[in-house]
Formats: sequence, C-alpha cells, structure tokens
Amino acid sequence: MADRRILLPLLFLLAFPLTGKDAAPDASSDGSVPDALSYTPAGEDPVRTDVAREAEKAFYVKGTMIALRETASASGRKLLILQNGDIVNFTGVRLSDQGREWMKVTRFTPKGGTVEGWVDSRYLSETKIEGKFSFLKTVDLTPFPKTKGYKENPPVKTRGVYITVYSATPKNIRRYFNMAENGQINTFVVDVKNVEGEILFKSAAAEKHFPAANKRVVYKTTPPFIAEARQKGIYLIARMTAFKDNYYALAYPDRGIMVPGTDELLRDRDKLVWVTPHDRHYWEYLIDLSLEAAAMGFHEIQFDYIRFPDLNKEMDTRNALGESRPQAIQNFLKYAYERLSKAKVYVSADIFGLVPSVADDMAIGQHWETISNVVDYICPMMYPSHYATGFAGLKVPDSDPYKTIRQSALDSVRRNKKLSTPAIIRPWIQDFTAFWVKEHIPYGAKEVEDQIRALRELGIDEYLIWNPRNRYTPITVPKPVKAPETPSPSPSPAGP
Repeated sequence: MADRRILLPLLFLLAFPLTGKDAAPDASSDGSVPDALSYTPAGEDPVRTDVAREAEKAFYVKGTMIALRETASASGRKLLILQNGDIVNFTGVRLSDQGREWMKVTRFTPKGGTVEGWVDSRYLSETKIEGKFSFLKTVDLTPFPKTKGYKENPPVKTRGVYITVYSATPKNIRRYFNMAENGQINTFVVDVKNVEGEILFKSAAAEKHFPAANKRVVYKTTPPFIAEARQKGIYLIARMTAFKDNYYALAYPDRGIMVPGTDELLRDRDKLVWVTPHDRHYWEYLIDLSLEAAAMGFHEIQFDYIRFPDLNKEMDTRNALGESRPQAIQNFLKYAYERLSKAKVYVSADIFGLVPSVADDMAIGQHWETISNVVDYICPMMYPSHYATGFAGLKVPDSDPYKTIRQSALDSVRRNKKLSTPAIIRPWIQDFTAFWVKEHIPYGAKEVEDQIRALRELGIDEYLIWNPRNRYTPITVPKPVKAPETPSPSPSPAGP
C-alpha cells in the first residue's frame, strides 16, 4: 500500500524498526511514530531533583500525541495520549529530571474517572490553544463528484497484499500469483514509487520531472506481471508514496521541508527528507507517474505518506500559498482525482489508523472527513500493534486484534456518516508479530481472520494485508457475518 511502518490512547507506536524500502505503508511504510508514542519499557523512578510546588490550575496541551506518563521520565509507562487543545489540571507539582521539567497533572476520562501522571512541561500552556479546528474553514466538505464505477474498470471488493518493488521481480512475484490462484487474495498492491524515491519501471514522467529516478528501476519496460494479472482477473493497485521522497527532496532541496531559519532539510526518524505538500511542481511528477502506471494497466492509484511529517517540532513547509495542512492534502487529492478519473482509474489514500478516532488532523494534515470526501477509497492503517494502552479499553491493543479493529472500524463508519460523498472504507490490517510491544501476542491465521471478521460484522468487506517482509500467512477467508453496530462511543480519551 502506501509507505509503511506502522502508527493512539490512542495510538500509534512505531511499527517496525525498519527504514526506507523495508518500511510499512505509511504506517507505517509510514510506519513512523512520534517520540511521545514510541514504545519504551517503564523505567525506574527518576532521581528527583528541584521539586517545586505551585497553585493548582488548568493547562492546555500544545502538540499532537503527547504522552501522559506514570513517572516523570521519558521512559515512564504511557497512561494516555493527549491531543492538541486537551485540558489537564496541574496539581502544583513540578519535577526536574535530567535537565527536563515535568508537571504532574490529572486528566478526566470519558467514563468520568481521572488519571494522574506526568507531562513534559514543553507541551503544556496556560493559554488556551486556539484554532485547533480552524482548518475546517479552509477545506471542502460539500458533495464531491465521484464515479460509481467505470465500464472498462469495474470496482472490485478487494482482498489484497502489499508487494514491494523487490518482491515484484519476475521470480519473487510468483508466490503472490499462487495466493491468488488458491483464492486467498484477488488484489496486488505494488510499489510504483517508494519512500526512497525508487520507481518500479523506467518512466517517461521521471525523465521529464526527475531523470535521476530512472537510474534506480526494476523494469526497463512495462512489467510483464501486469498483463498476466489482468488476464487472471487480479486487481492491480499502484502504491505511490507521496511526500516522503528522500531521493527527490535531496535533488531539489528548494522543494523540501526545512529546519526553520536554516538551509538544512528536516529529517524524520528514519533520517529521510520530505517534499513539501504545498509544492505544485512535485504534484505534476506524482500525477504524471500515476497516469503512466494507469496506462500500463493498473486499476487504481493509492497515495501513501499523503501527509506532513509526524514530528513534534517546528518545520518550514514553504507554505507560500497560506494553506492549512488538511487543505494542502485535500487540494492535492482533488487535483489527482480530476486528472486520474479521466484515465478511468480509482484514487485511494492511506491514512494513520488513529485518524478515524481523533477529531482533528493530528497536525499532519490527515482529517477523516477532509480526505474521505475526495477519494474513492480511504485506507486507515489499523494495525493493532500501533495503538497505545487505553484504545478500545484495552491494556495491550495488540493482544486483542478483534476488539481493536472493531473499535477503529466503528469510528470510521461513524465519521463517514457525516458526509454525503464518503469514500469506501478499505483498511490495512496486520499480519506480523510486533515483538517490540510488551505483552504482544504472536500473529498467525487466527489473528488475521479475527481482524477480517471484525470488519465484516460492520459491513466493511474489503481489506489489505500488511507484512513488511511480504511474507503472508495462509488464511481461510471468513464469510460475511452481519452483527448489530454497538452504539457506545469510542473509549479513546481524544476521540471525536
């Protein structure tokens, strides 16, 4: 699918300690997770120095995905994940640990209780955070004209797997044809461009916009698996990493996201650099490459890393047009839809799995309604390993894939009901064991099938399966079973 790695109290923990071409779909492909979300084992109580007591008062969270920790330490166990604008009650106790100041606060939970813990003081403000949802004035939520299907390219209820550019070689791709012939899948999601900027085939679009990309290709001509897949009735999705393109940004630093006040490109946790979503020149490269993939025979273009970097730090995004982040993402997708629909291919977008469960854009430009309104398919990366303690009321969401997926799917369905022209929900699900998660469970056929069952009970009958190594578990595809929707709200503290 899109790039990948894998993301919260929701939240996303870094899915894999992988980078670049091994990353999961922007979920990981982005699989990246903010420092506040990265899993670290609970540490011992820090050495307490410089303890101060003040009057109790309300503070506001500034930043996205900020951890409320059990101890005043960056290694303290995460109790909740706080979102920009959330209100916490400062208890009057401050504590310094290793040069960092922590504040002890309490936070009300949706069920009327309270949780007490520590927050890094850099992420708290006495001033109310204004404009958390000001972007809503800049985006288009009116009915958006979409196709109901193309005669030459009818819609397919997909059951697919992700295939990297390296797994798409003539020898390696045979295993996925075998999966399709056995009835496990009917869809290939193939990297056409990955986060490193590598592309699948020699491209006229690259020759026009970025000739250096043609030096790093797998196929010199149209990949032969395309014709075979179409002949066998396999649906082909071209995964196109959008704004995380290390190769392009290094070549054209004037189009990259910068460290404010410097000439230095901003690097993410993978040490890779990004192109700004505001740059229209880069848009043309993405769309022309997508059109080329469509002409070769792909049925759909899927944009991954369709967002801004998930870093809790200032960045210079070269926003000469004054767009809000969700507006920039939506404007690109609207333009992509206008161009690609003429080629009679569908448009989809990969998003963080937490997006359906939070009301804002997580400071990365991904707001559910804003994206769902302008694409054919919306693909939240619902990897259970990427949610933090508290999501769906679970201590370890990874250990209960059915309940985790069901809660995220419920939130997705509810958000879609707010729109007249919503996208079809088609989640990414997990087929890997998250060894880095404390109290994780091994994932096999049952865990994959449980996720599919949770989706189908809510009327979601499409899914894509993610494994960063492209090694997939044989499963028995569960039959659709309709169950009544649970009306209870999301237990996530920062849910909409």
